[in-house]
Amino acid sequence: MEKMQQQQPNMVDEHGKPILDEEGGTLIEPEKGFVIKTKDAVGGKVFVNMTQHEVIDPFEERAVPMEHQKEHGCAEVGLRVPLSLGTVREDFDKKGEPAQVYDVVWNPATIKRCFTDASFRNSCVELVFNYILQKH
Repeated sequence: MEKMQQQQPNMVDEHGKPILDEEGGTLIEPEKGFVIKTKDAVGGKVFVNMTQHEVIDPFEERAVPMEHQKEHGCAEVGLRVPLSLGTVREDFDKKGEPAQVYDVVWNPATIKRCFTDASFRNSCVELVFNYILQKH
């Protein structure tokens, strides 16, 4: 965090927490989580960096709204898992081969649960791939 304070002194408060702009954005330096390595439809390498920062809200269970309960015929609890997805960037793998890279930021509690709960991790991976398809 010291590095970020030196580079962007106006982007953090006196406690070192990121200051949000009027649109709700900020510059952060996320910590490592894990990497998903895959290929796109034409066989190109794709890396998804699953990183973490406390500026992203933690996951939470929420009751499904009444209008959705009727629409989908369920009265279950839903899971809200916030994330921040950056733009795709071109980079190279360790062998020097081209790769597309996506950086995703999650709350640290989300990354921690991904390491201990395979089903939750799979859900997060599916969520981010669906979001990538929607955004790009």
